[in-house]
Amino acid sequence: MKRQLLSNLPLRRICAVLVAGCAYLWLGALDVQAETVIFADNFDSPLGTNWQIARNQQASDPLKPCMNKNTPAVWTQTNGLLQLIIDSPVCLMDLVPINLDLRGLGLYRLSFHFLIQGSTQMDRSMVFLWQDPQNWYNLKLFGNNLFIEKVVNGMTYQLPGALRQYPFQLNHEYQFTIEFLREQKIRVWVDQQLVLEATDQFPFITPLERQTISLRGGVGAASRSITTVDDIHLTADLSSASVTQLDVQLWKQNDTVWANEEYDHAHLWSSMPTMSRWGCAVTSMAMILRYYGITELPSGIALTPQSLNEWLKEQVDGYFNGNLNWLAISRLTQQVSAKLHTPKLELSRTDGTLAQIVEFAKQEILANKPVILGYPGHFFVADGVDNTTNTLLIKDPYYSYQRLSQRPTLQEVNTIRRFQPSHTDLSYLLVNVSPEVELLITDDQGNQVTVEKVTEYLQDPTGETDQRSPQLAQYFIRQPETGQYTLTLTRPEHGQYQLDVFQYDIQGNVTQSKESGEVGPEGQDVIVEYRKEATLPAPSASPLSSPAPSPTPWLSPSPQLSPQPSPQPQNPNSRRTWLYRHLLAELHQLQRMLQLFQQLQFLQLSSSYQRLLHNLERLNQQTNPSNN
Repeated sequence: MKRQLLSNLPLRRICAVLVAGCAYLWLGALDVQAETVIFADNFDSPLGTNWQIARNQQASDPLKPCMNKNTPAVWTQTNGLLQLIIDSPVCLMDLVPINLDLRGLGLYRLSFHFLIQGSTQMDRSMVFLWQDPQNWYNLKLFGNNLFIEKVVNGMTYQLPGALRQYPFQLNHEYQFTIEFLREQKIRVWVDQQLVLEATDQFPFITPLERQTISLRGGVGAASRSITTVDDIHLTADLSSASVTQLDVQLWKQNDTVWANEEYDHAHLWSSMPTMSRWGCAVTSMAMILRYYGITELPSGIALTPQSLNEWLKEQVDGYFNGNLNWLAISRLTQQVSAKLHTPKLELSRTDGTLAQIVEFAKQEILANKPVILGYPGHFFVADGVDNTTNTLLIKDPYYSYQRLSQRPTLQEVNTIRRFQPSHTDLSYLLVNVSPEVELLITDDQGNQVTVEKVTEYLQDPTGETDQRSPQLAQYFIRQPETGQYTLTLTRPEHGQYQLDVFQYDIQGNVTQSKESGEVGPEGQDVIVEYRKEATLPAPSASPLSSPAPSPTPWLSPSPQLSPQPSPQPQNPNSRRTWLYRHLLAELHQLQRMLQLFQQLQFLQLSSSYQRLLHNLERLNQQTNPSNN
């Protein structure tokens, strides 16, 4: 320990080495085996090299920082010691390492020194698990009390055995070691003496973001505190983590509760249109959503594979001929995030060899993010890693396999879907077209846009039939920029095409447009005006669902192919019919806008407009040219 009271530098270094040596010998009593140093700082280097401020605010006014009387409080380094003095209204300041992520570590130990200065009746803290201001574990000293604080989603929880007393003395240095066995035990040693052992209990922090430690300074009832810290070491026994298993709930597509429910509108293409046959993707997705705490749909109904299937069937972008639209899931997570305080999930998809897919999956799982793997016809969840046998642990919605290595179709696995917790950009441009049509997309500068082309289907897993869901070619542009895009369609022989474009803005809200016609080798251009900015306000915390997506007129053929407006007829009756029809079309647009406003609670008076629309529709029937 680098004391200010010790002025002989060589002697100080010798003592430090001896103390460190004795500490590591003593740590044998802490059951420490071959450990790896994950992070260390003796504060001889500039503070900004390894640390950054994560939070600094007063409780009564979050815009104001912690103060040291008339000036903002700051961490200072003196003679190799790090110190923070606060004399302020109630406040907290968290200083976190720049490059430290504890996700994936089931057991680690944090050692450090505190020098008790000024008074023992001051707040002194060390946060040994920090995710964000609403999620952390903290070791706190005040007077002779030593206790563990736990906060999950902004709520404080008491742990058995979390409070002990220790005779701390003024102007004395103490070595602390915190052992954190995730979701099980927390042990604290003071000068190599075990003084506290707490039992961790549910709920636990869901690792949605980087997890680290924090040097915390703060004041409460006592308005002054002095925190002096040195020699931080964080170690972990990496070899002991042979198996990593995330807590993903297993659901089966052939569960009797929903096995015989219709999947999508599968009666249109299957003689056996049930969840038990086709529900692998939606069941896997329900497992992932549940893992991230998404337990309800926007309506408040509990989320299960059955209710998720019904929700997707009601959406304009939920299913495409039996193929689940994963982007609709991002939109769903955006709708419930404000109510459930759960993350929005940003989709990414990667194809590759089996070895590549397994490596991608390991990286995600060790970062506490389960994934969905797939091969032609089937999808399942991977939520664990067995380092001993170098295989993935899986939860399959149909088959009973628990390890990827057990699958006879192992080598066919060729795709992975990852869901990154995000609060930023959920924008996408998705184009659906029949497989025989080729599509080239260019931006408003004429540059070809990089797209991800996907052609997938579902296969009946029972083996009783060779039925498959219809194939569809899908073109994805992830996080496109606002602007005009040209879709150039071609096919080897002349024939009809059907084009569906789904535009997802930065918040994940969707609008749909359709285009159809005839195309051949000479090609056909269709212009898309894409707007990245949010087209609808972010949903409130209300349990009401967000407004249903509606078509918009943003998709049109290129100018030379655009139909010209029809001239107004000269006959009075025909002219009246023409005017009524155009007015009706305009009111249809108005009705869609009113529906959006009404569901967003901006307008509650649309019933009169709907009565007007109904009357005009009846008038339109009366003035139909066939009746004139």
